[in-house]
Amino acid sequence: MRKAKEKAALDVNLPAGQLFDMSLLELKQEVTRLSKRERQELHAYLIRLKHNTPEWKKATAKRIKAMQAGRRVTAEELEARIARG
Repeated sequence: MRKAKEKAALDVNLPAGQLFDMSLLELKQEVTRLSKRERQELHAYLIRLKHNTPEWKKATAKRIKAMQAGRRVTAEELEARIARG
């Protein structure tokens, strides 16, 4: 039933932002109602959004250029970065 409602809502031609008028709190509450698989899909989607930003692309290009120039991270440096979070 929920999927049918979502599909019907998406079929309506509304300007972006008017489809759902939810506060951040309401959005968080809805996320808690999702199944584990749905939360995993949402998480993957949010990561993809992050990776599509100009800032992320620029930082990634900089890291790739540094690696190609021979500046690689040692295992110890990687462990330290992971420990810092």
